[in-house]
Amino acid sequence: MADIRNDGPSAMSLEKVELFAGDINIKMPSSSLMSRHRFSSIPYSMTTSDYSTLYSDTENFIFEYAELNGVYAYKIDKPFYIGGMTNYILSMFHDRINIEQYVKISISSYGVSALRGKGKRSYRLKSSNRFLPQGTCIVRHSKRITGETQLSNIAVNQWYEFTLGDDPDIVYQQYSTLLSTTLDKNKVECMKSQRRSVYVIEIRLSNFKKSSVDVEYSYNVNGYTLIRLLPSRASLLNVNESQSLFQQKDSAIKANIKLVANELQTFSNIQFDKQYRYKQRPVKRQIIDISNYVRQERFCFPEEPLKSFANHGKEADLYTSWFIKYYEIADTGYKNLYPIAELAAQGILIEGKLLNQEFDAHQTGDELECSKSDEEIKRCAARLYSVESFLHKLLNQTLINEGMSKIETLGPLCHLLNANMYCDVSDKEQIVYRGANLTDGILEEYKNAIHTTIQWLSFTSTSKVRQVSENFGNTLFIIRLHEKNVQSQFDLSSVSYYPEEQEVL
Repeated sequence: MADIRNDGPSAMSLEKVELFAGDINIKMPSSSLMSRHRFSSIPYSMTTSDYSTLYSDTENFIFEYAELNGVYAYKIDKPFYIGGMTNYILSMFHDRINIEQYVKISISSYGVSALRGKGKRSYRLKSSNRFLPQGTCIVRHSKRITGETQLSNIAVNQWYEFTLGDDPDIVYQQYSTLLSTTLDKNKVECMKSQRRSVYVIEIRLSNFKKSSVDVEYSYNVNGYTLIRLLPSRASLLNVNESQSLFQQKDSAIKANIKLVANELQTFSNIQFDKQYRYKQRPVKRQIIDISNYVRQERFCFPEEPLKSFANHGKEADLYTSWFIKYYEIADTGYKNLYPIAELAAQGILIEGKLLNQEFDAHQTGDELECSKSDEEIKRCAARLYSVESFLHKLLNQTLINEGMSKIETLGPLCHLLNANMYCDVSDKEQIVYRGANLTDGILEEYKNAIHTTIQWLSFTSTSKVRQVSENFGNTLFIIRLHEKNVQSQFDLSSVSYYPEEQEVL
């Protein structure tokens, strides 16, 4: 269909008209800019009663005229009349198009994860014998409109894929677990060392429809990695033939699956080898629910039933005590940080052993020690703080409780985090948010502290997105950050493993 609009009040009689389709680029003179902006607003003005729409009653009113070096021209073969303030809808041609309907499940992650979601209503179409110009595509099912999308230019015999939203009846769950990790210790330069990890994934697909559906599954492994799909022991013995459904293509694992009506299918023991090249990442071993990509405890205060606010400028805290003790290596203007990174790695390992988290502690410490430059060390410390592990919980709990027994183990890490916060102060005001569960007693203390300075003793996670924090707790802190009154802040979203949280520390 072609949509021709007459924006003027007067009717027009057209005798010779050509319509062009394709990737057309025409430089417009400055005098034409105003008319171009006016044209862009027409779809909104068409909704008013000033416009009328007229449909042509003649089929094949337009025919293909020529192909001009990638641009297609269509010629109207007879004169026609279009009234003022009118849309004229013309039928251009009828074409036989092959359409495939399926459900698409596309998952991406770095490794260990627990993911769930819904499939996408997807379509794949191909023009059989002619070029299809870009435009609006309306999808009908059983003579009912079920969706609308914008198509790009489609060449002859070219497949085009698009989705039209979630399919609530097709639900997936996927669990990825780390089986083993080995490190190539023969590499001299640590930052170019190679880490090989073997993961096993389990996939559960549920079809709540009364009919069967075709599902196209794709699992994309992110990161600077090479992957290799491994045959499971069961598949080698031909015990489970479903394993042959899964194929590797580049850094993705794919499968075409037929789900019968009201069926739950489980595919387990699917293993792949993930090789990290030129960059190491800590292994997140805990399986967590990240369906909403927001961690409640990170943006909601663990307030105690009774609370006394710390005095501003308090000197006897853990970090200050460590800084005074190691003044010679700490007072360098956050330069020459590698000795402190080594101390931080040693302290993390000690604390990991005490909490039976030695594996995670080794991974974290190794990455810190592999960072060479000051900038790498600072960003590495911030990135490790964003990981869902024992580290940030232990650190903040110690600071809140004013525990001085961990000066040696956690003091160096505090210094590295501070190096980010004091070097990233913005000169523009921004608003961040944090939730809290406050009792009546604590809320009263906050009210009594109005116009005074309150010091939160731990590193405080806030979000630039209000919805992230206001869903948690019964109180929302709205914090205005500015260089004049907040001298330590750092935008973690650029280095975080959870960038969707838009975290500001």
